[in-house]
Amino acid sequence: MIRRFALISSLITLGAIAITSKADAQEVNIDYNAKIDPSCTVGNVTNGKLVLWDTDDSIMDANPLKATGAQPGSFELNCSGGAEISFGTPVAQNGSPTIELKRTELFDGDPSTGGSLLADVYNGGTNLADLTGPIFNKTLYVAMAVNNGGTPLPPGDYNYRVTLNITAK
Repeated sequence: MIRRFALISSLITLGAIAITSKADAQEVNIDYNAKIDPSCTVGNVTNGKLVLWDTDDSIMDANPLKATGAQPGSFELNCSGGAEISFGTPVAQNGSPTIELKRTELFDGDPSTGGSLLADVYNGGTNLADLTGPIFNKTLYVAMAVNNGGTPLPPGDYNYRVTLNITAK
């Protein structure tokens, strides 16, 4: 009888545990968080070519609309968001003559085929272009000019560098 009672008690206890386990089911939520900062990449950089203006031998320009054979520099921009692009005046390189009047222009599109001016360091222009994004495979062009103030440019090799700072936003 005691064995029978123990067996029945064991079965009742196991049944209660099984029922209780099902009644105590729990739910868990796992949350995921991430922050992706905007970023930009630059590629396909092409150097520009300065050529004397068609009408003035005191100015060299990289804008084909002003100087036959000139070529603006260019680069391809990709950004997950927008971008701010700032730049300074050209800096003489490799012992190039230092000419005081210099200009830099940033174009969205080739200036020789109607690219629009984004920023211009000359005559009170701004050196900051603010582009909305996202930006995919956009080719931007940089034209620059060297002006000797009406005096013909002296013979020599001319090499200048324009540095652009691109900040993703």
